[in-house]
Amino acid sequence: MRVVAQFVESVGADALIDVGEVWLLPESQAADLKDLDGVWRAPGRQEALQVTVATREGLLQTHLTEFTRGPLGGIKFGDTHQLEKNRTLYLQPVFEVWRRQGYAHAPDGTRIPRIWEPDPLDTCFCGGPKRFAECCSRLLDGSSKKRGIDELLDAALKAGDFARAEEFARAALAQYVIWVRHTTITMNVAPNLYRQMVEIDARALEVHIARLREPLVANGHSASFLPQLRHLSVMIGVPELSVRITARAAQWLFESGDYAGAAGELKSLGDIDQLNDTLALMLACELLDLPDGKQTDILTRAVAGAFTEEEKWLAQLKLARHLLECDQRPDALLNMDSVVNECRDKTYVRELLGSALVLRAQITQEKDFAAARKEMEVFAEPEHEQRFAIMLIEHGDFDEAERVLSEALKAGEPVAQLLVIDARLRSGRIDAARELLLSVDRERITARLRYPYAVTCALVAVACEDQKLKDLATAYLHELPSAGSRIASEVNKLLKALNDREQADPEGIMTRLRHVFTGRT
Repeated sequence: MRVVAQFVESVGADALIDVGEVWLLPESQAADLKDLDGVWRAPGRQEALQVTVATREGLLQTHLTEFTRGPLGGIKFGDTHQLEKNRTLYLQPVFEVWRRQGYAHAPDGTRIPRIWEPDPLDTCFCGGPKRFAECCSRLLDGSSKKRGIDELLDAALKAGDFARAEEFARAALAQYVIWVRHTTITMNVAPNLYRQMVEIDARALEVHIARLREPLVANGHSASFLPQLRHLSVMIGVPELSVRITARAAQWLFESGDYAGAAGELKSLGDIDQLNDTLALMLACELLDLPDGKQTDILTRAVAGAFTEEEKWLAQLKLARHLLECDQRPDALLNMDSVVNECRDKTYVRELLGSALVLRAQITQEKDFAAARKEMEVFAEPEHEQRFAIMLIEHGDFDEAERVLSEALKAGEPVAQLLVIDARLRSGRIDAARELLLSVDRERITARLRYPYAVTCALVAVACEDQKLKDLATAYLHELPSAGSRIASEVNKLLKALNDREQADPEGIMTRLRHVFTGRT
């Protein structure tokens, strides 16, 4: 490999492909192996073809295809799979060359890091369809402009100039994607630094993506958001960030009410057992029809793989809610105690603390309800009122929940209306629930609310035996793009209930819907 490294250095190679035949041993047997030269004689030894790809920019992937030999010399190949962990210590001489070549020498002899520069002819790094020179390059020409781009974006948003804001938001995102290209260099040569940089880059990219979404929506360009995310996922060059961007694309589709599309984005990431991205794993449990045990394993991985403390706490909330639904109260309580204890003195996550106390009250029933109620009464914003109302509904305080939502109800807010309909159904006030449902303005039902609205129609129709309403609910449910997602199975249950062939589970479905209204993923 030192000879290979010399060749890589002499020709300035940027990539290496190593193809070979390897022997494999289970870890338990490998630990007892005293002579590596005798591995070919070890019982249980297997053979495989191995292909490893490594690049200067940090890509490192190894694929194995196991094979067996028949009694007459014939060879039978198994499936090809990618190794989750690479231990390619033999490539260190090559990595050392690339590490050295990451620097140039100044006239005084000092070493200066080589800075990668974008090609003006590249597709723009904001994810848009234009060339970099035609799109964001002019706004990033010069270090002074680069430093001021966020200030210009803030000023444009404050002034309501969304056309300029979109330009600046694109440029800010492109600038950061260009910077991320330097993270890839550390992938092989400094793995600990690489992990730290990925955690920083993931948070920063999400901020830039969120800031771009606002002017895109304001300018009526929201249709371009999903293609941009897909393009960014391909061009970013860092596997963990690519997965996170695809997860954001899935979340965008989920929030738009396209559950089938969202599930498709997640499935494009491959085997869910190989994923470690917290957002992707949480969405998988929301969107895919998975057994309870599988969901527990996935959400446990989501907690372990979080980039930030807040992301970890959100995953723990979701895990605890799932454990409660599975009647595993002690394990759910352990997760909630952890979140409550870590959040209690952090004012910047007080909203999350309120959600944690609410869930803890559901786990312990009456014991923590007063504390959760006191915490939720602090907030006055509409979204917090909805969360407070959900807590009251789940506690059985239906009239109090309607009082909390009274102002929003007068204003015809759809979420408040759907929650109050739920409260009225659960309290047995079926005629009042039907009357309120018929007053809902369909024009105000957003894409995200189409599913909760259709389900609410179905439950009211079944409760009051209104055939006209049953027909409307059936039509609304058929319109939902949910094929291939967990929601599709719930839709099928409701359709059967509307046809009197099977009773739906209104309590279970409405519990999920309450978290769709205001839940955070």
